[in-house]
Amino acid sequence: MQEDIAHRALQSRTLAPDRPLEQRLAELDDLHARGVISDEEHRAARAAALGG
Repeated sequence: MQEDIAHRALQSRTLAPDRPLEQRLAELDDLHARGVISDEEHRAARAAALGG
């Protein structure tokens, strides 16, 4: 289930390159703060957004 959520987060518009990086990171932080994504998913999605 967590892998599915992480996959959806990575494929969502949250990480779409046409949006400002700051906005994408803020949305990831919000998802994490609300418990939608785990610590691990948050780290992976931030790394992907940052190009790492």
